[in-house]
Amino acid sequence: MALTRKELEILRKEIEETTRPITFFDDDPDGLASYLLLYKKVRDGRGVVVKGSPIKPTQWKDSYEEEHYDKVFILDKPVVEQGFLDRIKIKKIWLDHHPPVEIRNVIYLNPRIHDANDYSPTSYWMYKATKHYLWIAITGMIGDYYYDEGLIERSMKEYPFLFNNRPRNIQELLYGEHPISRLVKIFSFILQGKKRDIKKNVRLLELVEDPREILEQKTSSGEKIYGYYEKINERYREMLSEALKSETDNGVIIHIFEDPLGITSSISNYLAYKYPDHLIVIGRKHRKGVNFSLRHQGIDIRPILTKAIEGLDAIGGGHEHACGASIKERDLEVFLERIKKYYNTNKYFQY
Repeated sequence: MALTRKELEILRKEIEETTRPITFFDDDPDGLASYLLLYKKVRDGRGVVVKGSPIKPTQWKDSYEEEHYDKVFILDKPVVEQGFLDRIKIKKIWLDHHPPVEIRNVIYLNPRIHDANDYSPTSYWMYKATKHYLWIAITGMIGDYYYDEGLIERSMKEYPFLFNNRPRNIQELLYGEHPISRLVKIFSFILQGKKRDIKKNVRLLELVEDPREILEQKTSSGEKIYGYYEKINERYREMLSEALKSETDNGVIIHIFEDPLGITSSISNYLAYKYPDHLIVIGRKHRKGVNFSLRHQGIDIRPILTKAIEGLDAIGGGHEHACGASIKERDLEVFLERIKKYYNTNKYFQY
């Protein structure tokens, strides 16, 4: 059981009744697609890309009070601090699909409340509520490793130009030669870089009505989006080539980049596809430590990560096969040693 019929109706009603929402969404294709589905229904408001977790009280700015928003939507964010919600005086709706949390002062919708194994992403439920722009929704779903056969079939009928042939699985959609595969990368890569560039990219994407505007650069907005993607993609290829040279240590592939560009999740996803029986640990250094993307296609890595950060000044969590973590520089060596230790001695322990 996923969202109940009543919960879906609540979501639909909140979307239909808002006229000027402010939306906080995750910096990945699922979060971006979810926001776009909302924006294109309302055609007003503001979108705020949120990198990292949790959403903190300081991320609600006093200036927002003066901009007269009527609702707050939070999309695809796993953790929101109670203080953030308590600062906000208007109605708040939080739609997510990560492990459920106890929270107050918000309408909280999460399919995992009813079924811990339900992986349906936020963009799936936003599409169920809005029933429009399937190309946006399917881009978000594929980007979050979610394969819905019925919606794939419908997408192939509505947008045959996005598929070269009938895809066999989610891996083919993510890493194959389908135009939809490139669109997923575009949704991911335009959220990387400087804040002003990311904000501009989201605004441009709000104007796009057809994916061919981007893939074939048919409009000014599509041309600018594609140009930005090509620039990031060039750096991605360089970084991926570097990561592919990493040595394996007892089934664990570890690589840490100095590069500030936040595309480690894309690199870790590809390595997990290429090495499905390995634990992938890709890091990116920043001023205070290292942010990691961890992947494994075969086992639940959450228990391993939980044990690895125990007692450290660190945060981490995520899905069964895809997690993120932020580690302080002083704890880095301990963290990596624990990761290798717990992976090789506890591969099969689960929650």
